[in-house]
Amino acid sequence: VELIAGSLREEYGFFAGFIFIVFGYLGITSEAAFSSPSPSSCHNVVEVQIARDLSGITSIEQAKNAWKDYVFEKGGGVPAVVLSDSGNESRLLLPLGAREDLVQSGNDDEIQYQLTELGLWKYDLIPDSHLGSVKFEQEEAKSTVTMKWSVSFRAKNRLWLWREVSQSMVSLASDNLVAYLATPRLFTRTTYMKGSSPEDIAKEWVDFFVKGGGLPINQPVLLPSDGQMDVASILRIPPFLRESILSVSDNEIIYKVMNPGIWTAYPVHSHLGRIRFVPTDEDNKFRMLWEVEVRPMRGATFIVETFTDMVISTLSRNFKVHLEDPGGKVPMKLPPNMIGDEEKVIAHFSKDSWLGGVLEAYSNDDRKAWERLLSAIQPWTWGRNISWDEKGEGANWETAHMEQ
Repeated sequence: VELIAGSLREEYGFFAGFIFIVFGYLGITSEAAFSSPSPSSCHNVVEVQIARDLSGITSIEQAKNAWKDYVFEKGGGVPAVVLSDSGNESRLLLPLGAREDLVQSGNDDEIQYQLTELGLWKYDLIPDSHLGSVKFEQEEAKSTVTMKWSVSFRAKNRLWLWREVSQSMVSLASDNLVAYLATPRLFTRTTYMKGSSPEDIAKEWVDFFVKGGGLPINQPVLLPSDGQMDVASILRIPPFLRESILSVSDNEIIYKVMNPGIWTAYPVHSHLGRIRFVPTDEDNKFRMLWEVEVRPMRGATFIVETFTDMVISTLSRNFKVHLEDPGGKVPMKLPPNMIGDEEKVIAHFSKDSWLGGVLEAYSNDDRKAWERLLSAIQPWTWGRNISWDEKGEGANWETAHMEQ
């Protein structure tokens, strides 16, 4: 069983091996609950050691704070729900019912923690035998910090199982921490639009944002603002994603996704956006520069970049139409061969919405049949085509931070 689990993890990734292990464990837990461990296995020790270089960290103190914030308090991306106490010195792991507490290590470059309540692990693990140690080292010639994470405990039975589970969990959390601290992916979208002034455009953008931006989902719920940390906050339902506008100046807007992650169907560690409105040489024409600094979760880069490009490009198109053709409508028509010789309008939709963009692009689409068929199976292109961008407009990705 150990060989099969290890092979699955190596060939198909962590979750394949982990799921195999979990089902195997669930199948034998009931046996452990009603049987006594053999004398020779009572003091068997399981030890796991992992080392990772943390880029983007300039000091050991920063590395310690990042580990506490992301791994201990937020769970580190492992498949469990983490509930931290008010002082963030203890956490409860659900649905296992296990509790871990931070303990004093005596070293400034080390964090230690213990499993103080075993929960469902009580059938196999020996109480008070668990100790986790996370040490941070930094060489003078290196700008990165090296994290060395070790875990040891005693198990009554099935050492192979606990070694595999511990290795997988610590490796997953370590790799996720590396991704959490990595240099973000930077998306930049340029769109030209007409308006009166950068200040007026920025105010109009905020109003358009809190009303949903014409995306094909329910209108978001406007949340109360505290007046200090954010200007406005909305909750998109689904997927219960909270976005907050942090600041609005004369020509710049800063916003942030507050709760990204697996549970909100947006697998990123962080999402920070900035929109700037820059005057051009033409009268009443401005360049909207929309930047997004995002850190995708491990293995989700392609999905995140595709989704982010699709949403930001759609919002940019919708807002441009909202400014240049306020109140514009697009008709939905039935084809002539369905009702007779003439097209029949059955409804009208706002031109500054995703559906309005789809209908307008369809009515103006003079591409060849095979090109239209290809576009039909690429929903992220619906509502716009290659000729939609003006000269100088477009988007690109790079690995970088936003310039200050």
